[in-house]
Amino acid sequence: MLTFKRFVELAESYGADLQRWPKEPRAAAEALLAVSPEARRLLIDARSVDEAIEAHDNRVTPTDEEQRAAVARIRYGVKRELASASICARSEPSVGWISRWLDVGIPGNLRWSAVGGGIAVAVVVGLLIGWTEPTPAPKALLTMLQPAPMRIFEE
Repeated sequence: MLTFKRFVELAESYGADLQRWPKEPRAAAEALLAVSPEARRLLIDARSVDEAIEAHDNRVTPTDEEQRAAVARIRYGVKRELASASICARSEPSVGWISRWLDVGIPGNLRWSAVGGGIAVAVVVGLLIGWTEPTPAPKALLTMLQPAPMRIFEE
């Protein structure tokens, strides 16, 4: 007995042509097709997928000239990208974006000392926050967080 779920799996795997299906479920599939409109509808959908695949396989292949032109366009694009990347790599240091971001008319040494000072202030504030005593939680809250004893072995 072939279930509808198995029929769907076979139709999705092997397509609409029952001759491509394994031999064992073919007769059961034909019997299911005779009584089930859903199975017939599913096979029609599978046939449209088969036709789309076949149409794709039979499409016109490009000529050698078209293929050479496509490869040339790809190579040209890659060379152009590599050239622009190497120009950018030579002209800008790796931290160039930081110095452009900080460039507000302040001399270079002062800019970096401003960044260092900001980091130092952040560290000091973090240490001060860490040294403060946390406020104790209310007693009622602590009792709510305590797990209730589990009486497993009591009878």
